[in-house]
Amino acid sequence: MRQRRRARAGDQPWPQEIVDYRGARLRAQDYFERPDIGIQVYRLREMPAVLAHAHEFQEVVYIVRGAAEHEVTGPDGAIERYPLLPGDCFVIGRDERHAVLRPRRIELCNVLFTPEPLVGDASGIAAVPGVDALLGIDPDRPRGVKMHLAAGEREAVMASIEAMLDETDRRAPGQAAALRGQLIVLLVHLARAWTRTRGEAVPARLGRGQDALDQARAWIEEHYGRPLTLAEIAARAQLSPGHFSERFKQRFGIGPWEFLAELRIERARHLLRTTDASVTQIALAVGFSDSSYFARVFRDAVGATPRAFRARR
Repeated sequence: MRQRRRARAGDQPWPQEIVDYRGARLRAQDYFERPDIGIQVYRLREMPAVLAHAHEFQEVVYIVRGAAEHEVTGPDGAIERYPLLPGDCFVIGRDERHAVLRPRRIELCNVLFTPEPLVGDASGIAAVPGVDALLGIDPDRPRGVKMHLAAGEREAVMASIEAMLDETDRRAPGQAAALRGQLIVLLVHLARAWTRTRGEAVPARLGRGQDALDQARAWIEEHYGRPLTLAEIAARAQLSPGHFSERFKQRFGIGPWEFLAELRIERARHLLRTTDASVTQIALAVGFSDSSYFARVFRDAVGATPRAFRARR
């Protein structure tokens, strides 16, 4: 399947298995290509474990695929640990100590930024409900703001990040204004998602049952492109199909089949936007054996046929 985009400077492989910052406070000047702009974007593939550290900037992390555990340390030294799975997004504020542990084929996007220019920005971004938590100016915000994005939210967030990666790679006149504009769009999308999900509980510890369900969801994310049965998925969590469906919906707010359907449509939308593959090729790539059936399901979910959706890109 031919990708329309070339490899970019923001795409980063990691040669190490563990990155140990030894509790350091990371400085913007070491991670920002243009510290005067105050925005840096990376797409990290096959990221290793990253041990506890803090930084002098804000960090948005979006999980593209794979799984890991995120550890956040509070000011009193208390540690919270929760799973990271595809579609998860978290925001770490300045001087908040965190680590990414036990990565399993994880790919993620990082958006690093300094919040001060946005607080008084003429766009009014700081007044958008939920943005105060993302910028670190809400005194009641939890440490390590975390949310799980719905299918439409994932596409909007990835579109903003892709635009920022393209702008970083292009280095054209007006880069600072373009990056700041895309960052504002990204923060609005995340603020809406945060406002929607802020009432949902995030487990402080990984229980055995939760971990099994998280692993089953991650397995669906990795194997959505082939035919799957409920019994096969439930076996990943060592549960009967009926019990698994019930537990999965309790844990994630959506049934496993609905989750799989949303995932396949989300991936199809991404491929329609970013590749020149035919509709039939895309249908097969995301787990549909019949392109006509795929087109009907896509139209019901998106409100347009695959070809009409692609024509709008």
